[in-house]
Amino acid sequence: MRRAYARAEFAQLTRLVSSIQAFYSRSSAGAFQAEPPINPRQGALLYPLPLDCPRWLGLKVVIYAEKAPKPIGPYSQAICVNGWLFVSGQIPLDPVTGAMVEGDLRAKTRRVLENVKAIVEAAGGSLEDVVKVTVFLRDIKAFQEFNEVYSEYFKGVKPARSVVEVSNLPRNSDLEVEVVAYVGECKRQ
Repeated sequence: MRRAYARAEFAQLTRLVSSIQAFYSRSSAGAFQAEPPINPRQGALLYPLPLDCPRWLGLKVVIYAEKAPKPIGPYSQAICVNGWLFVSGQIPLDPVTGAMVEGDLRAKTRRVLENVKAIVEAAGGSLEDVVKVTVFLRDIKAFQEFNEVYSEYFKGVKPARSVVEVSNLPRNSDLEVEVVAYVGECKRQ
């Protein structure tokens, strides 16, 4: 099974190299004359473009999830570029009322991770696609309490993670979580 997969990957890579060589042989002085090869599965460019490439590509996709709270400032819930999803920091806001969730850190962590999950799913992914998590806690002593809930959401291969203590967060929240995920293809909304 693995050998067949490796052969298929090698054949695909060989076709890619050939298409890139053909593309650059038609180009002059770094400017292209034809459309660059695009991976149809991901809608993403397969190699870097020349610096003078026009911005016609439109690869940046704004992600909006109705099951997550609306942004409380001038930012997007998430941006997807070439299959990479960058989720803005989420605090324990109820998506229906827009109010901060009351209760202990476990309840707040659960709300934050549900918000993150809703945004990742709106982009066409799942929490299994998350590769990096950054956590901001106002009190690092709550680290164990946070971990208990966090481990319910991230099973199997755990994403890379950083946890830092901060002096304050928006709306005096006790925590904020931002993630990066690879969803393969940015789901247009």
